[in-house]
Amino acid sequence: MARYFIHDARRTVDYLVSRADVDANRVGVTGCSGGGAIMT
Repeated sequence: MARYFIHDARRTVDYLVSRADVDANRVGVTGCSGGGAIMT
């Protein structure tokens, strides 16, 4: 199950940094239940 959450989180960041209005150097991830640990 965790693999799906990790995949979704990675694809979300991929989408964000592909947008022209997003500075890829300023993207971060945080969360209360380990959400920040997914992308670190």
